[in-house]
Amino acid sequence: MNPKSVGAVPFAQTGVEKGISASPVDFQTVPVKVSNDSAVAIAFQEAYLSKLETTLNFKGGVGLEFVQKNLTAYLNSLLASRVYQVTGGKSGKRVVHTQDKIAIPTFFAVLLSQVGPTESVGLGLSITPIMEVDGVELLSPEDMRKFSMILMGFEDMGFSFMVGLPRDHQGSWEVMSMEVVEEAVRSYSNTTHPSYAIIASYFAVSGMAHVLGAQAFRVQYTRNAAQASQYAYDIAS
Repeated sequence: MNPKSVGAVPFAQTGVEKGISASPVDFQTVPVKVSNDSAVAIAFQEAYLSKLETTLNFKGGVGLEFVQKNLTAYLNSLLASRVYQVTGGKSGKRVVHTQDKIAIPTFFAVLLSQVGPTESVGLGLSITPIMEVDGVELLSPEDMRKFSMILMGFEDMGFSFMVGLPRDHQGSWEVMSMEVVEEAVRSYSNTTHPSYAIIASYFAVSGMAHVLGAQAFRVQYTRNAAQASQYAYDIAS
């Protein structure tokens, strides 16, 4: 996925639900959990690792063991750093700084750009992402740079990267307000584009049901995680 073509997909990042007029309100803050260990995330990582292994073997195998061992931790660290970045350190963990020139697979960079604080004037709700990092494998800043250098060596082999964390802190209401319930992606709105469901499923977003109630999430975008997992696998491979 070319980042320049992202505009063709309706990844709105206004952070304000459209079509609803409302008077100014005191927003209720809703913490929404994100993670990098869903079935969709695992499918993407397996497919992407397979591509990296093939390329590294073609190039002589240098760095293969390091990549095999640390791909998941690399992506964990990017997500933890993104959450830390957009919450001002209230959640997540800073492994890399915004200005660090770290290579991020384009597909994953697009996903990260959707994670952030966002609000709905109509509902009077403000979402903030949270990530539990206890027990989550993260890399050191030194290993992040080492992994990034290996990835950047693949640019001439057809791999595409964004460099550095997304600078816009605003998240996507459409993604962050979804609810992953028993591996199915649900929304309270029937106008949300299905593209957002893939991202919500990847990060296993959850939290809004505690405020709106599970019964509000009647719109189901995927029958189960297998559908979204196959999509993520196809993109990565």
